[in-house]
Amino acid sequence: MGDEFHEVLRGLLSSVGDETDPGRVEDDGHLRYQLYKQIVDAWDGRGELLLLVESISTDPDPVMAGAAATDVVDAVARACLSSGEFEDWVSEYSGFIAKFDFARKRSEEWFLYRRVLGGESGAIDEALAGTDWLQKRIAAECDLIDVLERLSEEGRTKRIRSSAAQRLVGLRSKG
Repeated sequence: MGDEFHEVLRGLLSSVGDETDPGRVEDDGHLRYQLYKQIVDAWDGRGELLLLVESISTDPDPVMAGAAATDVVDAVARACLSSGEFEDWVSEYSGFIAKFDFARKRSEEWFLYRRVLGGESGAIDEALAGTDWLQKRIAAECDLIDVLERLSEEGRTKRIRSSAAQRLVGLRSKG
């Protein structure tokens, strides 16, 4: 795989206090994903993800790297979406995100999610054509009655429609 990838893995392992041989991690995709996931899960919304992004970008397993890239996008969105910093991050890391189709789509869904929760006109129409992941998240977290009514009637799956309807009942009972 190369000396550069080996050194990046060494840096990642060091960053989490793991003394595992980088060569062992380099040879085992499951261990690499576990390492990536450990770093993403521990990330507190501050600090640099450059070394992680570099490793994922050069990982030889494109499927696993794509999953890890999506984990990174999700972590950054959860930490930064409401502050607007997510847009800056996506812009700064656009080359990284573009390498992974699913991560690119997920970043677009995060922007749509924010538009829906912000009550932007027409955003729910786009979300109704979106993925189950997006619709489930909106159904679980949205407080807008009109959005939940639409999801409870037009959501992609019975589970989404039910979740939106339950949230709607809960919001209406609060008054």
